[in-house]
Amino acid sequence: QFLVTHQEYFEASDHAKLIIFPDRFESSKIVEKRFPYDRNLALLDSARSQGFDDGISLNERDLVAESSIANLVFEIDGQWVTPPLVDGVLPGVIRALAIEKLGIQVRSIGREELNRVDAGLLLSSLKIAQPISQIAGRTLPNFQGSEQMRSRIAATAIATSVG
Repeated sequence: QFLVTHQEYFEASDHAKLIIFPDRFESSKIVEKRFPYDRNLALLDSARSQGFDDGISLNERDLVAESSIANLVFEIDGQWVTPPLVDGVLPGVIRALAIEKLGIQVRSIGREELNRVDAGLLLSSLKIAQPISQIAGRTLPNFQGSEQMRSRIAATAIATSVG
């Protein structure tokens, strides 16, 4: 059985605080968004119950994949990067636009690199680009960089929209 609802869309304006999820997942399978989405929604609920907005999932090799409901892009050492699909990433539309149109680099991101993240965004078709203010309690130092990249991604999404 399916239940379909419709809710008014509001662009994400809050800055996201992320936890790092403790459980690892197997990344050898192709990631697909499919019903039921229980695992991801349970992760999201877990993060929210701990006072966070979402979290970062790591694969079995301790590499960053995505949040429970969005792709991730980070500024590390002055370069904007996003994990590759082989690390357990859903091939999101906004992520693809950011890579193709804005030069976001694709490479694996180890857990230890999260301490060097200066700015970051959650990317999804509904969020477009939501700035990240904290990862595991550490405030990201380049919030202005997050806002600038958010604006660039949003402008790119609007310019390439067919709707």
